[in-house]
Amino acid sequence: MSSKIQIILNGHVDRDTIQAALTDYGSYIVDVVDNYSTESVTTYPLEINDLDGANKEAFYKTLDNATYLVEKDAFVWVIAKSAKNFNLKASYVRDVFSTMALTPLTDGAPLKLVFETPGFESNTATEIDLWYNQDFNPADLAALADVGIVLSGDGAGFSFTNTIPCKLYFIKPSGATEIYIIDYDLSNEVIHK
Repeated sequence: MSSKIQIILNGHVDRDTIQAALTDYGSYIVDVVDNYSTESVTTYPLEINDLDGANKEAFYKTLDNATYLVEKDAFVWVIAKSAKNFNLKASYVRDVFSTMALTPLTDGAPLKLVFETPGFESNTATEIDLWYNQDFNPADLAALADVGIVLSGDGAGFSFTNTIPCKLYFIKPSGATEIYIIDYDLSNEVIHK
C-alpha cells in the first residue's frame, strides 16, 4: 500500500522553533500541499494559532514523532548565529521522542569548524577542532590567526574577528561514528571584516 500522506521536513523544527516564531512574529504557517483534489498542485496555509489547544498539542506530538524518525540517536548541532557570534548551547542528542526533554550534548562532543578564506588560485580552508563546551586548542587558534581570524570563546559559544572576508561551515569529524545533523544553513554566507 502506498502512502497517502507525507511529512516533509525542510529543516530543523520543533516545539521551541514554532513557539519562538509565534512569540516573535505572531504566527507560524504549515504548508498543506494538495496533490489530489485539483488538476494542479495547490498549497494551503495552516496557521498553527488557528488550532485549538488539543489539536495544537496533537500537531506537536506528530512533529516530535516525525523528527525523531529523522534524528533518532543523532547529535543534533543547533547553531545560532548573530553577527559574528555563534551559540551551540541548544544542541542535543536525540534519544527521546519528545522535544520537551532533550538530552544536552555531553562536554567534549566533537565537531569541525572550517574557515574558508580567499587565496590567489583557490580558496584556502582552515579546519579546526571544536569540542562541545571545552576550550579551543591553542595550535588551532594560532593557525586561524595566521590567516587573519581571531577566535574567542569555547565549544559551546564563540565569536571571531577577521581581517579578510571568510566563510564558516561546520562538518562531522571523519572519525565520529555517531549520526550528525548540523542545523546551520549559512555556510555560503561571506562574513566580511
